[in-house]
Amino acid sequence: MSRDGPFTAPQLKVLQESISLTVFAVFSVLVLKERLRLRDAVAFGLIFLGACGLLLLMLLSTMTGAVDVLLTYTHTITTINHH
Repeated sequence: MSRDGPFTAPQLKVLQESISLTVFAVFSVLVLKERLRLRDAVAFGLIFLGACGLLLLMLLSTMTGAVDVLLTYTHTITTINHH
């Protein structure tokens, strides 16, 4: 089993819970005809903030890796041109 994916197990769990809560909230309102209470909305919002933060961190780390590659490439080209 490969474990080289972009997400760790805890990160995947946060994403899974966010998706599950979205589906459950929609089901609860549309099928069960229940209102979403304020405390439910706040709890869901906090979980979604965690998921968004997670995805933002993943994006930033990917961008940082790309910047590192670009800087290394630029340094290599500069070094070659000076010799």
